[in-house]
Amino acid sequence: DDGEVQIRLGPYADGDGQARYRLYTADSMWGGFVAGSTGSGKSGLIDNLALGAWETGTTVVIYLDPKNGGSSPRIFDRAHWAIPNDPNTWNRLLAGLVELVEARGLENSARLKTSGFTPTKERPGVLVIVDECHAVINAENAYQVGRIAREGRAAGVALVLASQIYGLDSFGGSDAVRANVTAGNTVALRVSRNQASMISDITLDPSALPKITGVGLTAEGRDVAFRAAWAPNETTAALMDQALEGAPPELAALAAGALDAGSGGLYSRRHEIAQQQIVNAEERLAAYEAGRTPAAREATAPQVALANFVNPSLDNMPTSIDPALLSDADL
Repeated sequence: DDGEVQIRLGPYADGDGQARYRLYTADSMWGGFVAGSTGSGKSGLIDNLALGAWETGTTVVIYLDPKNGGSSPRIFDRAHWAIPNDPNTWNRLLAGLVELVEARGLENSARLKTSGFTPTKERPGVLVIVDECHAVINAENAYQVGRIAREGRAAGVALVLASQIYGLDSFGGSDAVRANVTAGNTVALRVSRNQASMISDITLDPSALPKITGVGLTAEGRDVAFRAAWAPNETTAALMDQALEGAPPELAALAAGALDAGSGGLYSRRHEIAQQQIVNAEERLAAYEAGRTPAAREATAPQVALANFVNPSLDNMPTSIDPALLSDADL
């Protein structure tokens, strides 16, 4: 009602209703943050968000995954633009999103005479899911991320950031970025104690959640855990395919042109680049199988996927986290 669109996350443990993720309200599109350690069900919940976005029929999904699609192969294979572990393309995407926010802002004032955003199939919202965001956002690109999170609401561009780390490392060291991203939604699955202490938006302690996949908390006002909806991967993929039949196949010329201009032409070449990356990967694997050293990778090839880890270890822990704060149970 009144332009509000929410994605159902799953039932509350007390049986009274379902936890929800706010995607659209009147004149605005909202992003958010999803926190969860490995094994907490974070990938399944992100799948649900992408599925829910596609089911609106007025949303396209861009997916950035430093694990080269390993976080969610289902989203990676279906996203409007899927970006692997390629920092150069990450930054060019961010530049493209800033250009898109500016272009739609100009369109709002010059043509539509409005100050907000209402999604339609012809002018869809753009949901940008950034998995393992602590590896993507840094001090150099935090300003762009902050602009997108702050100004994107009225332009139909929203960021969903996901990580095991809720500290400022996941937000490029910027508390302003964290505040703007989490203004729409905060969802916490099970996390380590040192991370749980930083999540002030949620009253209960996410580190005390039972070790059951998909059990989490939200900041929407209820101090009750929920259990995220779940289905086998094959079922989820089929539901995604069904939802995509009614989703916008492309962006309008203005939005596509802005993304392309800001990204230096990568947006219009995204399918070509993705196909070449597949070819490069197959050639590399074939070289290994033949006992040969692979040829030098092309500039467009993604880097080796970001390693998976349960919680920050002493080797990959962000510098802002004091090792003395971590117990053996947290590592």
